[in-house]
Amino acid sequence: MKKHLLSILCLTSLAFPLCAQPASDASLRELITVTGAAKTMDSVYGMMDGLMDQSVPAEALKNFTSEQKAAYERFKQKSIQIIRDEMSWTKMEPMFLEIYRGVFTQEEIDGIIAFHKSPVGQAYVSKVPMLMTKTMAIMQGKMMPAMMGRIQDLGKEFQKELTNAK
Repeated sequence: MKKHLLSILCLTSLAFPLCAQPASDASLRELITVTGAAKTMDSVYGMMDGLMDQSVPAEALKNFTSEQKAAYERFKQKSIQIIRDEMSWTKMEPMFLEIYRGVFTQEEIDGIIAFHKSPVGQAYVSKVPMLMTKTMAIMQGKMMPAMMGRIQDLGKEFQKELTNAK
């Protein structure tokens, strides 16, 4: 009997590290607060406006009548409002909690919170929006023209294929 009890205790102690405690909602919300995740989501909305403007070529807008420009502005504002509604923090928070809880243990969340509360962590948090803005600008400036050119070429190729397939 003692032998079996000892075996069970040994197995239990070996398995214990594998059964790490899941992160609590309170600690996950604290992480969201110290990392500024909700504020970062808000900054995404500002980027949406710029992306919407880039989706319609400037020369097309020049050719729009005043009624067409007004219709485009209404479309853009309604689209941005849909994004704001669907990506509101109220709707996104439960998803964030579930994702973080599925990826990190309580111990890891505690360490991440400690880092983000440190001066270096706070510097990181305060500079993430600038980092995102600069990254987007570089991506749009360098990658978008090349991608758009290639996609336009592909579109022309597709049009030829459609014409030849008749």
